[in-house]
Amino acid sequence: MLAVVCLCTSCLSNDDETVTYEDTAVTTFTLGTVRCYRTVKTAAGNDSTYSYTYSASTVPMYIDQINKRIYNEDSLVVGTDVSRVLTTIYTKNNGVAMFKNIADDNWTLYSSADSIDYSTQRTLRVVSSDGQHVADYTVDIVVHKEYADSFTWSRMPYDATIASMTKMKAVQAGNTMYLMGSDASGAVKLLSSQDGQAWGDITMPSGADLTTASIATHDDTLKVYDGSKIYSTNDGITWKTVTPAVALQALLGGIKDEMYALGTDGKIMVSKDYGTTWGQDDMEDATYIDNSQYLPTTDISMIAAVTKMNSDVARVTMIGNKARSGADDATFKTAVVWNKVVDKKAPQAWTYTNVAWNNYKYTLPRMENLVAVPYADGILAIGGQPINNSATPYSTMYYSPDCGATWHTQTSMNVPTAFTAAENATMVADGKGHFYIIGVNLNAAEEADKCLIWRGKQNKVTWKTPDKYYE
Repeated sequence: MLAVVCLCTSCLSNDDETVTYEDTAVTTFTLGTVRCYRTVKTAAGNDSTYSYTYSASTVPMYIDQINKRIYNEDSLVVGTDVSRVLTTIYTKNNGVAMFKNIADDNWTLYSSADSIDYSTQRTLRVVSSDGQHVADYTVDIVVHKEYADSFTWSRMPYDATIASMTKMKAVQAGNTMYLMGSDASGAVKLLSSQDGQAWGDITMPSGADLTTASIATHDDTLKVYDGSKIYSTNDGITWKTVTPAVALQALLGGIKDEMYALGTDGKIMVSKDYGTTWGQDDMEDATYIDNSQYLPTTDISMIAAVTKMNSDVARVTMIGNKARSGADDATFKTAVVWNKVVDKKAPQAWTYTNVAWNNYKYTLPRMENLVAVPYADGILAIGGQPINNSATPYSTMYYSPDCGATWHTQTSMNVPTAFTAAENATMVADGKGHFYIIGVNLNAAEEADKCLIWRGKQNKVTWKTPDKYYE
């Protein structure tokens, strides 16, 4: 028994030896509860500030072990105070964590019980348990500087070419916006811009006639139809040419392997070989009800997008007007909307969205120069003088969250007053969370007011885009 006791004592003394490691790494970094301050207007119109707390532990913190960075990709909400934040940090193999002081070059040991100031970029150091190895991380805690639901307009620079344009239409393809219209001499111009700050001329291939041309997009490609040929480009420099086997009235757009056009008979045409052969596309069964009279004939916009649930399926929405006539003005009080689901496995026909079911509530008015663009997971529309009332032209933005079934006025997007003087206008979205309203007032007293270009953005939409910091 004495021998066993002696043996156990010997083993216990060996366990008392300390084992150290060379590994230096942060394995977990989590923020605690933070305080947020907000300023609101009282009923009397005065500023009032209040605060509340919320847990930031659900905000993912990314630890980049290669570049030694720790950061939050999803910014904290506006008004969050990050000058005093409790933080949970774990290191590999019990490495010692410490922060470099903001005011000097000294270091302060990390403690989960002490709040840390993240109002500026910090350096977090991890020292291995043997004291021989060090790893420094840069810590960035990002806080939004804009409220998610706020909306802003920014006026873009004057452009002499646009200032004299009429009959404008704009589309977006890839990272480029394209604008077509007639200048003061009547010549048709095609312009392009990446950001709305500057617009440059696009040179069409020799022989192209833009006199009555139409433009559209098919995925990320610009399409121009001049009445005899379809010209395609991805960069505005290199062009491919296709000669349709039939005459078309105008290109509309497309997605995946389907491209759409308006036929000379006013019906919807489809091409599945990028524009060479065309045939009339399927429409809903006319034996049940014939809605062909509701097909748009002018001011047509096409919005196409792949569905979020299935990348093999796309949704196409066509919005437009009936041509001006006394009879149609009395009959068609709203814009007309058609939809189609593009699915190879289950081909579907175009269907008319009947607005009569809600007694003409939440509809899109029939406006001159109507234009619609994709925005904020829905469709945004604007137009000139409404056909059936005296509302101010280009004064109201309309938004549809359901592919054109219902439309709602966007009071938070009040159009700049100066823009309501536009004689003709168009709109385009840039795919980065911004949209542009482009108008011309040829009768403006000041030259600078003849060109009206404004960029609008809702902050939470720009945050969703891949280019998160695009301003």
